[in-house]
Amino acid sequence: MTYGDNIKGKKLGNGIISNESLFNIKNVMLVEGLKHNLISISQLYDKGFKVVFEPNHCLIFDACGSIMLVGKRA
Repeated sequence: MTYGDNIKGKKLGNGIISNESLFNIKNVMLVEGLKHNLISISQLYDKGFKVVFEPNHCLIFDACGSIMLVGKRA
């Protein structure tokens, strides 16, 4: 994994994010040195989710328009 400033981070593995059995997002990457897992926005769209970005967070909706996840910006 290469960051925007060309520093590299080691991929430690892939996992699953789950929301109380409502959905599973597979192949979420865990990268050494990061405080959070990486989710591909393209992967979310491919699975039928809609992602809306706001200044301090993003909202991930399912196909029915229900909020599934809130990603907070720190």
